Amino acid sequence: MSDGLGAPSGRRVVISREVAEVLGEAKVAELLAGPEPGEYDCVICDLPGDAEREDTSVLVRRFPVAEAPSRPLVNIIWAHAACSASTVEDRDTPISLTPYFRSQHLIPLLLGDDTAPRAALIMEPVMPALHNSTTDSNAYVQAWLREGLCLLSVGDLPHAGPDVPTWRAVLMPGDPPDQYRVTLTCRADGREPLTVADGLGIRVDRGWLDTAVTGGVTLWAGLTGLRTTAKRDPETVVRALADAAFAGTLVGGRITAVTLGLHDS
Repeated sequence: MSDGLGAPSGRRVVISREVAEVLGEAKVAELLAGPEPGEYDCVICDLPGDAEREDTSVLVRRFPVAEAPSRPLVNIIWAHAACSASTVEDRDTPISLTPYFRSQHLIPLLLGDDTAPRAALIMEPVMPALHNSTTDSNAYVQAWLREGLCLLSVGDLPHAGPDVPTWRAVLMPGDPPDQYRVTLTCRADGREPLTVADGLGIRVDRGWLDTAVTGGVTLWAGLTGLRTTAKRDPETVVRALADAAFAGTLVGGRITAVTLGLHDS
């Protein structure tokens, strides 16, 4: 596999046997098929690269995790093949996952119609490519499941989802005034609360806020790719959620919401 064998015509992805053993067959097949890596910045020379036009090496950096030393974290990165071979590099310094989990991107939606509106939030990792090498699965999904969110299927999408009493959305004034800050808090199994915040805030109208407070929020958390998708029409959003559910990387549930410092309008 060091020559990128199996990649579709036109793609020039180089994956060594060493990297393939760490990533597993499913992830290797995904990288060979695309779209990732597509256009990228080489981690060695910082210059742009394109896996559709030039040989591109898939690199793995493996980090010990402070919270779970027996389950190293795998970071998948790209480089020009001329700059680096496809290799696995083990780092010695443990890292903490907490900052990654506490900083997420939130996308608000208002579903249904005027008679039965439903407020929703899509939570997308700012840095999605965090994998536990011992399980070949995404570290975010594993953590969210441990914190009480439920693995969702495509059939779950039309519904509000199972109630998740340990999670709550706190809605606060933002800056500028038409923007709201959202903090998600989770208290599971008596542990220290997991707090997730979107530093950029969200823009919603009063109807979304009122619906969220009175009817709760449908929370979808997963690897949907919507964070970097400029066009978020309903069809695109539903397809992204369905793709994540099919891939086993969508979790969620129905959570409560409260406002803090917001005046009635």
